[in-house]
Amino acid sequence: MRSESEEPPDDTARAVAEVVRTIRERCPRARVVLHAILPSGERPDDAKRLRDARVNERIRLLADGRNVLWCDFGPKLLEPDGTLAKETAHDFVHLTEKGYEIWTAALLPYLDCCLGFSGEPP
Repeated sequence: MRSESEEPPDDTARAVAEVVRTIRERCPRARVVLHAILPSGERPDDAKRLRDARVNERIRLLADGRNVLWCDFGPKLLEPDGTLAKETAHDFVHLTEKGYEIWTAALLPYLDCCLGFSGEPP
């Protein structure tokens, strides 16, 4: 069995594309907020983070800016040197309260847009 960091990025991207396609097929009027995989691992050179960045490069192409909105809040969660602080993700995977506050503040404008509370996507 492969570890998560060994899963080919193309396999993950294909699976995400299939989910987006299914949602759009079953609910054509729905707006999809396609969220980048959040950073994990303490350092920028963490194997899983590098792999997830390759997935994100692929899946962001699924967004059309109208029906499928792309959002990537990873940079907001990172320190200036690219590290992920324990105050943001205590185990470098799961967000802390501070991490969720950052994530929520960044996500809300996208949800407001999709729910019709604001006009254009952020």
